Amino acid sequence: MKAAYRALAYLIALEVVVQAAAIAFALTGLGKWIMEGGVLDAAAMESETTEFTGVAGFMVHGINGQMIIPLLALLLLVVSFFAKVPAGSCGRGSCW
Repeated sequence: MKAAYRALAYLIALEVVVQAAAIAFALTGLGKWIMEGGVLDAAAMESETTEFTGVAGFMVHGINGQMIIPLLALLLLVVSFFAKVPAGSCGRGSCW
């Protein structure tokens, strides 16, 4: 279980990197699109035809943040109860 705990912790750290990369890709593509004359207003946001290079980055960022990272965090919580890390729950002695 310690290996599963470690793997889930590393996966969460990796997902944070993916989150940062996805939003950077999305905002860079959006900035380029605006510099080329595109306009981001309410009509463009409601339109399904607004396309620019980084639009996929917004989708990846949203899916990761709303589904994948919370699922991994929940799995990490469940696995943490079975990992048997010494004094991991401060059950023996002082936590400080």
